[in-house]
Amino acid sequence: MFCRDGVYSGPMIAITGVSKEFKEGISARRVRALEDLDLEVSEGEVFGFLGPNGAGKSTTIKILINLIYSNKSIFKEVSVFRMKKNQKGFTLIELLIVVAIIAILAAIAIPQFSSYRIKGYNSAADSDLRNIKIALEAFFTDNQVYASDMGCAQPPAGSPPTQTCPLGSGTPGAGVLLTGPYSFTVLVTAGTIGVNLPSSNAQMLFGISNQVTTDIFTAANGSDYAVVTANTSGDTIYGGESNVTTLMKAGKTAAGGVCPVADPTQKAGGVLTFKPLGATENPPNDLGANFVAM
Repeated sequence: MFCRDGVYSGPMIAITGVSKEFKEGISARRVRALEDLDLEVSEGEVFGFLGPNGAGKSTTIKILINLIYSNKSIFKEVSVFRMKKNQKGFTLIELLIVVAIIAILAAIAIPQFSSYRIKGYNSAADSDLRNIKIALEAFFTDNQVYASDMGCAQPPAGSPPTQTCPLGSGTPGAGVLLTGPYSFTVLVTAGTIGVNLPSSNAQMLFGISNQVTTDIFTAANGSDYAVVTANTSGDTIYGGESNVTTLMKAGKTAAGGVCPVADPTQKAGGVLTFKPLGATENPPNDLGANFVAM
């Protein structure tokens, strides 16, 4: 073996005079597995261990990778995978331990991170529902009727963030599924909702966050409403009614439909397709039995 420019150029594995004894049985009888073993393996060389059980094959390999140690009293030299001068590194066991720790942390952290992301998406839909309810109640305070989102249309991708629905929008009906991020101004014509209501042309403004879909359903005379929101990347549908102060929620399927909360079919993903069952004065029929109070 020799060095050139500080680089070791001897064998990759070199052990000299390695012996190993084990204690066996209650009497601690000594059994010698290795005795004065010399071994050299050069770079690029393939070396195989052949021999019967008890010949010391596994014992030799375990000593090479520091799983066990040779008897110190007769240990002479073990040089495994020699490196450049002053170069430092890790043993195989240390690397395996690090890999195992990383795998455990990943198994814990990745599901938690996914759960937190879904909760964030759901929070956006929840917030939009509350804001839309405020807009509906403010319109009712001024005009004594509720307006829907009938007459509005989903803007094409890349449209301006502020959208104005045509004059004559907001009439009673099952509403239109609209997806953000857009702010909508519903232009309501006088006398198109209730009897001579609204008394003059009026406007209702509401906004929808990115990926959140909503639908506003109003009764035939504008006296009642049901509204739902859901985020495409969330797993929950949020709902509200004019005759119930408590907000409600249900599960969302991967296809955007409705299911009970915590149902196996409740999945994130899928644009909202569920629409309120109606808008009546007889709760909880407006949203359906899958919705529960928040």
